Amino acid sequence: MGLVRPLRTVRVILVLLITAMICLSAHGKVIYVDADATGANGGTSWANAYVYLQDALADANDSDKPVEIRVAQGTYKPDQGVDQTLGDRQATFLLISGVKLRGGFAGSVALDPNVRDVELHVTILSGDLNSDDVEVVNPDFLADEPSRAENSYHVVTGRSTDETAVMEGFVITGGNADGPLLGDEDVDKLRLQSGGGMNNWGSSPALADCTFTRNSASYGGGMRNSESTPTLTNCTFSRNLATSGGGMLNENSRPTLTRCAFSGNSALRLGGGMLNENSDPSLANCTLSGNSAVTGGGISNYASSPTLTNCTFAQNSAEYGSALVCNSLQGISSDVELINCILWDRGDEIWKTDDSSIMARYSNIQGGFPGQGNVNVDAGFANPGYWDPNGTPANPNDDFWRDGDYHLKSETGRWDPNSESWVQDEVNSPCLDAGDPNSDWSGETWPHGERINMGAYGGTRQASMSLQAGGMSLPRVAYIFSHKTEVAESFQSLLGSYGCPTTLIRRADVAATPLDTYDLVIVANDTRYETTWSDPNTVAAIEDSGKPAIGLGKGGYDFYGLLGLSIGSPNGGHGSKNSIEAIDPNSSLFSTPYHIEIPRDRVLQLYTETKHVGLYFWPTIPETVTVLGREVNDVGFFPLAMEHDRYLLWGFAESPQKMTEVGKRLFLNIVIRTANRNWGS
Repeated sequence: MGLVRPLRTVRVILVLLITAMICLSAHGKVIYVDADATGANGGTSWANAYVYLQDALADANDSDKPVEIRVAQGTYKPDQGVDQTLGDRQATFLLISGVKLRGGFAGSVALDPNVRDVELHVTILSGDLNSDDVEVVNPDFLADEPSRAENSYHVVTGRSTDETAVMEGFVITGGNADGPLLGDEDVDKLRLQSGGGMNNWGSSPALADCTFTRNSASYGGGMRNSESTPTLTNCTFSRNLATSGGGMLNENSRPTLTRCAFSGNSALRLGGGMLNENSDPSLANCTLSGNSAVTGGGISNYASSPTLTNCTFAQNSAEYGSALVCNSLQGISSDVELINCILWDRGDEIWKTDDSSIMARYSNIQGGFPGQGNVNVDAGFANPGYWDPNGTPANPNDDFWRDGDYHLKSETGRWDPNSESWVQDEVNSPCLDAGDPNSDWSGETWPHGERINMGAYGGTRQASMSLQAGGMSLPRVAYIFSHKTEVAESFQSLLGSYGCPTTLIRRADVAATPLDTYDLVIVANDTRYETTWSDPNTVAAIEDSGKPAIGLGKGGYDFYGLLGLSIGSPNGGHGSKNSIEAIDPNSSLFSTPYHIEIPRDRVLQLYTETKHVGLYFWPTIPETVTVLGREVNDVGFFPLAMEHDRYLLWGFAESPQKMTEVGKRLFLNIVIRTANRNWGS
């Protein structure tokens, strides 16, 4: 809070300059790609972006690594660019170690071209070289559709790359691996019949937020991995086709998939969603729904050891094994492990032809299956998917899959992805709090039964809620602000996503708003300056409501000053601290509802950067005040304090967008505990 000496200023500037140079070196070169760019097209900026992705990849290949390629919304094809031949079916986007491909940018057509939203600014890598593909709703007809005859064999290829080859935020579509076998040596690697969307061999690429849709191949319609260890996060495989491995084929591979979805894929033989051969995939929080095959609608295994944790299989279809199959063609068995999984809505979920070991525990399997904690009960999905007859109910051959919502029904709260809010059901799914008691449940949104849910959302923020004894409930919040709508909406989004419905109320409307319908009032930072509270009715409306309040930054500090509180103006000073020192590391403030790990030095970084207010109490703290967090290395200043068990000052100014994960958890704990007036140790 005091003056800074000039010598220290020089040192700080030197440190910042050195840090900036290190960060620039670590970040590396950035190359821009935008199909709508009209500048010099050299990739140096959005205005001068390359119009073809292949040109950016060539530039990146010749550059020092690391390199980041930012790709604007639009469609990009592998046969376009310098040194490419139009119509070349073997043209492919080749991943490069040390190069990060990122799609989803708004690009040069937007006021801010750096805005990135992969759902709004869709970036497509397409194998439709002639731009004439006819839409096919049923993937079974992809291979015979004549408009796809000239499509790329593989839209994307990973060849001997490591985990620094990254691809994020793309839609990969239109691949058609129906080519001949090439060469006599290493035929498996030269096969043009594998991996229509993406073909990996000897590679370990990292993929996130990518969608593989309407690709076809003899082997691995969406993706084929051979001797590879790719990592996939939040990726979707939808309506892909193959003879075997409709969504994905793994051969001698160990892919890791987290929060991925396989929906409506089809295999003419084995593995509608996935086929594993001599492979050990790991799937966590994944959904496999509406996939179909002759054998293994969801997953088919041969000599493989997959591990599936908190996965959901729903309405997969097969003559043998709707969800899961172990089928040893040469007498080599598999070892499958299912933990906290749901296999439901079709029957004949698990099938095997050999002595494979299928170990399931704490899973809900239709028809029943032996194992600790396993049950056989209706899963209680929010809105299961279904097969659409496509206008011809008498002809099942043209049916296609419409995906559903596999969150679990809950009377307390279920996340609705359509409204992006928590809703309540009239019944509870029996899969709530039914997973392995030893599994980590701490990532689930409170309230919960301190035990993980079964299914794809167990252990995650979107896990359906359940009642918990303890006397606290999720509050309804009134957020009072002046003019910073974007910041207000950020707080509304954070609180709403954790089950606290939040209403934004402008300060001018407070006096006319019945605050008694809320459980907590938050006074925003942008209401700062006592003069802005010129209407005494506004202040009185908050005070007379009797509701507990949280004041943010200077706005809360000034408001509390008007009330004559010790945690208000002028009893403090201003600064730019982003951390606090926890005064009592054993306080339940740091463990309930959300756990916060307290380091040995007790320092918690709450923001990446922020302005703040610190209350000055030295040497005596007022009897009405409870201090919760002090400034680091400054024992007399406290940015976090409460008075009369009703008013709390969160002395930080910035929005949740600049909060750390620790900051978000602590803020949520404070909101819930303040609203419930629960400050027990």
